[in-house]
Amino acid sequence: MKYIHFLALISLTSITSISAQDVKHQMISAQGASISMTSGLKITQTIGQQSVIGTTTGAVIIQQGYQQSHWKTLVSQNTTQTNSIKLYPTPVTDLLHIDFGNITNLPVNVKIYDLNGRLVYNRKLQIKNSNLIIDVTELNAAMYLIQLKGTNLNYHTKLLVN
Repeated sequence: MKYIHFLALISLTSITSISAQDVKHQMISAQGASISMTSGLKITQTIGQQSVIGTTTGAVIIQQGYQQSHWKTLVSQNTTQTNSIKLYPTPVTDLLHIDFGNITNLPVNVKIYDLNGRLVYNRKLQIKNSNLIIDVTELNAAMYLIQLKGTNLNYHTKLLVN
């Protein structure tokens, strides 16, 4: 009887090791190119990436794939004056405080974009005593890109909401 139980146990364990499919490591190759047109338009494209599509108005910017180099360029172009701007707390959960240093009493357009390029917050606010407070409780926990724009002010940075 013990021998039959032993054979039944072995046959059950061998059945459970059968799988419907094998998962193998695979890689999708990505390639791309950039070209500048005579009109000044720069076209950058990639093939082989999962697609995230974004557009913008004004100067024509269309991004497909995970090409977020445009924001990297904007963040790197922040001037010495705007480098004194501080956002806190980081990460933010409810109220974002922005300290503008020596910039006071200026109207500022605040735009917040998700990483897919969608505009999720757009308000014109007034800097008072070099400070601005923004309620971000309606934003999901994620990484965002924030633009602060006003007279002689054009600032871009990342924003982490928890």
